[in-house]
Amino acid sequence: MGLDVVGMAVSAERVVRHEDARLERPDLADHPPHRLIDVRLPEAVRRVVRRLAHHPGVPVAEQPGALRAEDVEGGRELLAPDRREPRPDLVGIHAGPHDLTLLTAGTGDDTHAQAAIGCRRDRAPGADDLIVRVGVHTEQPGSGRCQHGTLPSPTWWPRPFERTRLAAPRSRGVLSSPQRPGGPVTNTCYRLVDEPRELRSALSSLGDPPEVAVDVERADWNRYFRTAALVQVGASGQVLLVDPLAIDDLAPLATFLQPRSVILHAMENDLAPLEADDVVPPNVEDTAIAAAILGLPTGLGALHRELLGIELEADKAAMQRADWEARPLTDAMLAYAAEDVVHLLDLWAALRDRLETSGRWHWYVQEREAERAQPSVEDRRSWGRLKGIGRLDPRARGRARALWETREELAKSTDTAPSRIVGDKVIVDLAADPPSSPRQLGARGVRRQAVHRFGDQIVDALARAPEQPLGRRAERRATDDDRAAAERLRAVRAAIAEELGIDAGVLCPSRTLLDGVLADPGSGEELREALGLRSWQWDLLREPFCEALGIGPAGTAPERSDRDEERSPDDA
Repeated sequence: MGLDVVGMAVSAERVVRHEDARLERPDLADHPPHRLIDVRLPEAVRRVVRRLAHHPGVPVAEQPGALRAEDVEGGRELLAPDRREPRPDLVGIHAGPHDLTLLTAGTGDDTHAQAAIGCRRDRAPGADDLIVRVGVHTEQPGSGRCQHGTLPSPTWWPRPFERTRLAAPRSRGVLSSPQRPGGPVTNTCYRLVDEPRELRSALSSLGDPPEVAVDVERADWNRYFRTAALVQVGASGQVLLVDPLAIDDLAPLATFLQPRSVILHAMENDLAPLEADDVVPPNVEDTAIAAAILGLPTGLGALHRELLGIELEADKAAMQRADWEARPLTDAMLAYAAEDVVHLLDLWAALRDRLETSGRWHWYVQEREAERAQPSVEDRRSWGRLKGIGRLDPRARGRARALWETREELAKSTDTAPSRIVGDKVIVDLAADPPSSPRQLGARGVRRQAVHRFGDQIVDALARAPEQPLGRRAERRATDDDRAAAERLRAVRAAIAEELGIDAGVLCPSRTLLDGVLADPGSGEELREALGLRSWQWDLLREPFCEALGIGPAGTAPERSDRDEERSPDDA
């Protein structure tokens, strides 16, 4: 079926209209007559919705003719572009990697609906933006006219993923000179790369540097899945701002990074979004881990100030709240993104020198490898890590586990951050004293929007939960003697950390101390295993920890691996 589009014409491979959508959406059985329209996307527009593969779309309102703000994720109403009243035609959007499903309601038997995917070019002061729209056209039989605009204007898409706008290139900009006392003042150029054909040549302009600074601006932090909205690449005095929403294939970037050392700050935030785009750098260094090992502040701004004498200019709090999926990105956002990587290589050089001269390089290598081996943030989440879970009886623990698992399912299916559904502390509180109806959830710390959308599932999860055995701590509950022993370990750890000038949590996480005591270790190696310590940590803590618990013999840490002894690139 051909689609008549302003500015360009694309063809759908197939369009199928379902007269009775209830067959496919049993959850809509009580809704008025409606139609589902499946659109198979051609390759030319597939990239527009490729990031929707894991996002189920707009929740369906109970009354499609009167869609309310709380019915739509993010609290936005579906509005007509020129007047503030709900538009009943669109009930929901479901987008997969290759297709869209548009659900319309209230069209009546005499209306034929068809789907269109189109592009419209709007001119704005200083920019020429290509705005991608997904719209439903309705046509009255015999009228010969199409009524357009049954979806809101792009600014009112209910979710950022559905209001993607691809900006025309503003290819270059210049960062203002940093405040750097006593240092040379230099301007750094940044270049926005949002055309696939430009990516290879832009990367080639960086030459063949041994190290590359990389940072990622994530999509909305209120979502479950970690996706990249902008990738910053810095080397050779230049910064490239690569737009992954406009460039479907980042293989050239992956190839460019493959043989080089990639310098990140807090890799746990950046690797998952990169890997989602098939960019998996094998050689990674982390300035945040290095700073923690040296006892330095781990914040990027504080590190710039401490080691380079540079004050970053951007308002970090405002930029973190910004919508990084909106297009076009503002000049302030582009400058902030570039600033994150422009000095990162200098920062890494200063940290590496300190690691070498302090004799802590092998500490850093072990921490870096441990972090790289960690599962994704989503996979690390576990109901057993809920703070306060150990104080619950088996029945309440079962409720906590059931609610946690339900929250994970809801978070994944709606692409919502788990904390936006129900917080960790609230899970424990509800498990200890479960409510009898969704109406009670608001007073117990659950957000109003979450009560409206998920209240029934939350209460049901608590009601149907089986008893959960105490697990690892079932052998015996912590006694006063156990807690006193854990406090002795805590005091030893604090003294050694103070002597080394590092945070005590870097030496040994607080949450593991009582676990180490409750494991009833009979030797130093059993204690080390219970605490989950790496060899550099155990070298420092073995004797005082074993003495504090009266364990002997202390045992020794295993031999360091070759990677533990890895030397920096500057070592002779």
